Formats: sequence, C-alpha cells, structure tokens
Amino acid sequence: MTKCKRQIPLLLAGAAAAAALVLLLRPWYHRFIVSDYEKTCIRARFVIEDDYDVSVQAELDQGHRGSTLDLDRMIAESVRRKFDKEIQKQTESDGTVFYTVEGLCRSGGSYRIFVDPDTHRLIIECSLHGPYQFRTGYFDGCEAGEW
Repeated sequence: MTKCKRQIPLLLAGAAAAAALVLLLRPWYHRFIVSDYEKTCIRARFVIEDDYDVSVQAELDQGHRGSTLDLDRMIAESVRRKFDKEIQKQTESDGTVFYTVEGLCRSGGSYRIFVDPDTHRLIIECSLHGPYQFRTGYFDGCEAGEW
C-alpha cells in the first residue's frame, strides 16, 4: 500500500470521531444556550428594576413625596438609559396600567412592566420566562402611604 492509501482510514476514523463528538455535545450545547438566554433575560429585568430603584431613591432624597413622583417617566427613563428602547403604556380591560418593551429578551419574549399600586415596586414579566420580582423590601422604613 502506498503512503496515501494508509492515511485514508485514519482520516475516516478521525471524521467519524468528530461527527460522534458533535452529535453527543449538541443536546448539551442547546441546553446551555437556552439557559444563557433565560439568565440574560433575568439580568435585563434586574437592570431595569435596579435603575428604577435608584431613580426613585434619588427623588426621595431630594425631598419629593411618593404622591409627587412621576413613576411613568422614571420607568421610561430607566429603560431608555440602560437599553435605548422605548416603552408603550397600555391598559388592560380591568383598568390595570402596564408598560410593554420589545426586543430585550434574547429568546424573543416581550416585557410587561407593572407597578404595584401599594408599594410602587416593579413587577417585570417576560412573555416567555414569566414574572420575576427581585426585591422584597426596597424603600426600607417607608410605607407606601408615607412617601
């Protein structure tokens, strides 16, 4: 056998091993991508809520009271400042006001942002990954009726 003919079986064995490796790792890679997209979605919602929290706290530190805070403006500015996206204000049939943002979830979901009427906390819900509320007690020491 010539030298070239001896290398063909080795080449075929190497190609078969590479194909088997790709087939074995494909499900793991797919799970990794799905998990990464979900984590990125959660991080984006956290960034919006954290920036909103900082904005509200800055207004409170300047002496504004809760009834004078323009929460609509603060939510819109938080999304615009961090992601350069615009929000749309909408109302459900029962009168609940919420805001929508498109294009932040890498999986293709859209965000619905609700403001809790009692505590003024944000509840950000992704159409694919569901609701997520990060903090349980910001604006510590300040009841919703106080500010």
